[in-house]
Amino acid sequence: FADPEVEGLVLNMRDITERKAFEDELRHQAFHDSLTGLANRALYEDRLQHALARNVRERHSLAVLFLDLDDFKTINDSLGYRFGDALLKGIAARIDPLLRPSDTAARLGGDEFAVLLDGIDGETQARAIAHRILETLHLPFTIDGRRLNVTGSIGFALNDGPDLADELLRNADIAMYAAKADGKNAVHAFEPQLHILALERLELRSELQQALVNEEFYLDYQPIFSLEDRRATGVEALVRWQHPTHGRLAPDRFI
Repeated sequence: FADPEVEGLVLNMRDITERKAFEDELRHQAFHDSLTGLANRALYEDRLQHALARNVRERHSLAVLFLDLDDFKTINDSLGYRFGDALLKGIAARIDPLLRPSDTAARLGGDEFAVLLDGIDGETQARAIAHRILETLHLPFTIDGRRLNVTGSIGFALNDGPDLADELLRNADIAMYAAKADGKNAVHAFEPQLHILALERLELRSELQQALVNEEFYLDYQPIFSLEDRRATGVEALVRWQHPTHGRLAPDRFI
């Protein structure tokens, strides 16, 4: 205005609505699962880390739930991936409404889901929510006119010890495998003994190949008797592993 040759104000404006919408879409894609719309692993771990940081200041409880569908590979192999993807979307749509605004549901990949329960009243509440999730999965899904019943196994871990996000996720994952070992369609809480068993299993797996090379496996023969004539009619051949440090191992430890 002070310049007599101008005596005015020049405005240069550009409509960036489309660009901002595109940026928002990219941001959403970076932190959400493209199939289900739930949080992805990156966003889940970020929120878990923030929740753990708040726990240090406010001393509130949180829990991590790890859900894996039972026999999902069979569904994919028999009905196709398109059917499997539709089922995963349906499962996500049932889980999300069960949670509070402070909680986070995520698809970590494949048929694995995780739930962050931020600010809960200990193990009892975590177990109750886990059972509620399994109950909603029991209701039949209808996809392309086909009714399908599915089940899942859930493991969960509380932040009463570990302060690292990946450690909590690992513990919940270990508990989930314990739920599958219980017969599937079950909920299992993490216990320190489960971690010890998981490490032992990993150790045995790594030693298995060398055990074959070293011929550490042998057979025990258990006779089969006929009670009628009191004669041996055959034998069962039972494999055993003579482990160098753990001693004699039965098949339930290594098969």
